[in-house]
Amino acid sequence: MKIALINGSPKVKNSASEFILTSVKSLLPADSVFKEFKFNRPILNEIDLEKIADTDVLIFAFPLYVDGIPSHLLHCLDQIDLVKLRRTSGTLKNDNWLRTDTGADSRVSNEAFGGCRTLQCIR
Repeated sequence: MKIALINGSPKVKNSASEFILTSVKSLLPADSVFKEFKFNRPILNEIDLEKIADTDVLIFAFPLYVDGIPSHLLHCLDQIDLVKLRRTSGTLKNDNWLRTDTGADSRVSNEAFGGCRTLQCIR
């Protein structure tokens, strides 16, 4: 089984989320293949997105800020959602608007009820 361990803390090192994931990893089956990711920025590169999409299980550890997930993690989740959507439905129609010339997502979730899922529903 391929398992992605995703640290969603904005701290670069020594976060409580990192400690929790290390502890959880020791409890999981030894024959599992682990891939570890740090989501401390709102934009993921395509290579990491593909690696995450290839996993069977996603395990997240992140701090709660006023009972909500960090905004950079929400942006990352929207990007993962897009990759999964592309894989299940081929490709999104007219998805050129999703990318800027730097390859970064330009219109991903800036509002509480925004995000790629909402944009998908209104098409």
